[in-house]
Amino acid sequence: MKMKIVTLSEYDRKILHMLDSNGRESVANITKQLCKGREFVLYRLNRLKKAGVYTKIS
Repeated sequence: MKMKIVTLSEYDRKILHMLDSNGRESVANITKQLCKGREFVLYRLNRLKKAGVYTKIS
């Protein structure tokens, strides 16, 4: 299996750190902490998920 290299931005790292600290962190709280809009955070989360950086487990 070939591994894909993913470049993480500073925002990606911050989002992943927040989710590592609290896996149930809401998008609303992430947007407040990053001072970014909801669409921005959702885009970053979807990009990270598609790249296989994290998986949503419910």
